This record gives sequence, structure tokens and C-alpha cells, in this order.
Amino acid sequence: MYIPDDQKNENLYEIKSFLRENSFGILVSQLNGKPWATHIPLELEVDSDGNDVLTAHIAKANPQWKEFDQNEEVLCIFNGPHAYVSSSWYKEEEVPT
Repeated sequence: MYIPDDQKNENLYEIKSFLRENSFGILVSQLNGKPWATHIPLELEVDSDGNDVLTAHIAKANPQWKEFDQNEEVLCIFNGPHAYVSSSWYKEEEVPT
């Protein structure tokens, strides 16, 4: 992924903090030779060897998980703060005619 030099952040403390605070991401991999993306919670954890790892759960009905053993690399995109606003939260107002 291309990131211009003036926008790169290589401060691991800041990156890890961002991931912990914004754990909803997009997991991108290959499925049948084509890009496949799933929006899921991704948690930054530390394994028993002290390595940082992202963990997640994908529904069994989502075929993306079936090719993880064939994909050596995946891409996770974290956009920042997020929220879902249901249309039921809005009060409908009559529009004058």
C-alpha cells in the first residue's frame, strides 16, 4: 500500500494505541484468485512468544476463511473511529408540499 513519506507513522506505540482504540477493520485477502474483504473487529493481542498478533472471528458462512492457509499475507485496513447510526434514531418530519 502506498503511503506518502509525510503521512507515514512509524511510531509503534502510536500505531498500537490506534489499533486498540479503533479495532474495527477491513480484512483483505485473496479468495479464488480475487480480492475479498470483510469488515470485522480485529483485536491486537500478544502471543505467548511476545509477538503482536491480530485476532478476529469470521463467520463460518463467510468463505474468506477457507483460503487463509494458502494466503501468506493479508491486508488489514483501520479507518479510525466508527459508529453505526440506525435510521430508527431519526425523527421523521413532514416535508411541506
